[in-house]
Amino acid sequence: MFSSFQKKILKAGHPLLRIPCAPLTKSDLSSPETLNCLSLLKRNLQNDIIGLSAPQVGYSLRILGYRLPSNLLKEYNLACEIPTTFLINPTYLGIGSTKSIKYESCSSVPGFNALVSRYERIQVQSWDAYGSSLDFEASGILSRIIQHEVDHLQGVLYTERMINKSLRHDSYIDEYEFAHLNNS
Repeated sequence: MFSSFQKKILKAGHPLLRIPCAPLTKSDLSSPETLNCLSLLKRNLQNDIIGLSAPQVGYSLRILGYRLPSNLLKEYNLACEIPTTFLINPTYLGIGSTKSIKYESCSSVPGFNALVSRYERIQVQSWDAYGSSLDFEASGILSRIIQHEVDHLQGVLYTERMINKSLRHDSYIDEYEFAHLNNS
């Protein structure tokens, strides 16, 4: 059961997850709707979730949030943790043509993951939660998170981008992935 400050994360099939979100204006940033959305995203990101978008918590707003806590530094080869960060009206461009194919999962498609091809490096333009412009380069896992969450803002789930026949249930990860590694 979700505590009172959390909102249930919408699952695949909910119509809000299929609607592209309209951009926010600077005056929208202080609206009760935006502030409530940011609060819900922040609280849900504290629950072993590394990326989340406004549509997933029931708001058709171009907002995404992410974080990479210290317990994930080694797994993602990061030098330091990335605190909870919000991007408002984010856009990105791929840097170069190098893409990587990795498994992705999503709180809106619980229990499953699939291979998805994403740019390894991207240039991001956005506002922060206060309306200040952000322009930065992201690579590795952060690049993948941002691309995944921007897809949500456009009404797209990773299952629409996955490599054909790569969808698998989480319960098979250890059984088949590690068996394959041991046989190679």
